[in-house]
Amino acid sequence: MSTASNAHPGLQNSDASQTAVQDNTVQLSIYVVLCVGCYVPFLLAIYYLNRDKPAIRYRNPVEMVVATSLAFLYGVCRCLNTLFQSSVNCTTSCVLAGIPMQLAFMAYLMAKLRVVLTFKLTELMVVHAENKSESDEALLTRLHTILRHKVYIKLWLTAQFFWNVPLAVLLLAMPYTDEVGQSCPLNVFHATVYLDCALFTTLVVLSLTLSYHLSRAVDNFGLRRAFTLTSRVLAALFCLAFPATYFSDTTFVREYALDLFTDLLMVHAFIFIHIGLPVLGVLYGDYNLNTRTYSGTSGILNAYLHTAEGYILFSEFAKLEFTYECVVAWKSIANYRVGAENHLSALEIYQQHVAESAPLPLHKALPAHVWKRYQVAFDATRKYSANPDDIHRARNYFDVLFDALVHHMVHETLPRFQKHALGGQWAAFVEQFVAQTALDQVLSDKENKNDVPSIRAKSYAGSRLQPIESRGESMRFSVIALPPSTDKDDDHGATSDQPTSVENTPATEY
Repeated sequence: MSTASNAHPGLQNSDASQTAVQDNTVQLSIYVVLCVGCYVPFLLAIYYLNRDKPAIRYRNPVEMVVATSLAFLYGVCRCLNTLFQSSVNCTTSCVLAGIPMQLAFMAYLMAKLRVVLTFKLTELMVVHAENKSESDEALLTRLHTILRHKVYIKLWLTAQFFWNVPLAVLLLAMPYTDEVGQSCPLNVFHATVYLDCALFTTLVVLSLTLSYHLSRAVDNFGLRRAFTLTSRVLAALFCLAFPATYFSDTTFVREYALDLFTDLLMVHAFIFIHIGLPVLGVLYGDYNLNTRTYSGTSGILNAYLHTAEGYILFSEFAKLEFTYECVVAWKSIANYRVGAENHLSALEIYQQHVAESAPLPLHKALPAHVWKRYQVAFDATRKYSANPDDIHRARNYFDVLFDALVHHMVHETLPRFQKHALGGQWAAFVEQFVAQTALDQVLSDKENKNDVPSIRAKSYAGSRLQPIESRGESMRFSVIALPPSTDKDDDHGATSDQPTSVENTPATEY
């Protein structure tokens, strides 16, 4: 795509009438393309309104909307410059088309960079959760800082500024007559073409480098496929656009506006891959799950995560969803609540998940008031020079945070987990859990001689999470049908009903 090609047909002749497209059919085709292109704003609106859906939310929707809007603006400017070359001067023509093109290039590259950094961040979170390395923690902190909204906007603006400086310097440095109706001089045309080629080559090299890092990651919701496909399609189309741009001063290319149509083809291919396909995924794909149709509650998910197999499967799925920190935080708080061996202290949990410099922060998963509540509580101890370790905190200190975290996982992660291959055993676990809970309730009420209405009322009462089950509790359904054991068997075979840590709870057998 060229910043200058839209202004230089007719470079061999300075007559303004020679610079306009002479074929009426081609002119009509350009007007048709402009009218048909009106679908883009509506498509972008649909994309943005569905930015929280899984098929879109991980694609950096705001950045992709900006990049696509700039690409669309570039296409419109190219059409207008080709149709009305006699009404603008050389500088205006180059700026109107060149700046949107370079902005779109860099916006796309920055969006791709953010996806790569997000994948890298998840990998480092897994390593940190397993090894607790200080070097990993420092790198995690830096990545979290870079990916924060305000910091990333500053980096985005800085990159855009330096990416567009060469064009401005070139136009200011080149001596030429800048009058309305005259085509750009030949030296300005060649200089802008060479600049475009240099910038596009740099973009391709950087994009391929990022694609290499993406190639080693799991293809979450088609992210890797979309960026890889874009690189291949744009590279193939550039092979057509470059000759058309370089020879845009020839009669054949000028009369049929071949350079314009190849550029437009690149623009709409980009829009289709990064906007059209995700919108189709939202409307017709498997990712658009209704969160009201899943089977499970916070109590069932809590029980599932307390099994060794359930925790492993759910944490593996969380890595694909970029929510691994939520599962790690759940485990840390669950062990803290029951006082498990080697559990993290309240301060350690805060430093790992809530603090501003936390390596595994939860700010995206928690409501703002919950996040702020714990930050204020811990910051207040420092403000008054109190040692946080000296302050006694009850086992239920993190209950509000814990409930908000489980609520987030139930409504954001669980609906897709049960549809994924990793969640294949979820339905069986739900059936067993419900049957076991109902049986325990019946036995308990039978001992207390309660009637059926009270049994039903108690079975649905309360939404708080139940204590962590021991193996004896989880297997009671299968043990109840056995013949009564002797006192000796009871002494040796009984298991504790006290809460246990996540590590000590075995996987449920079906």
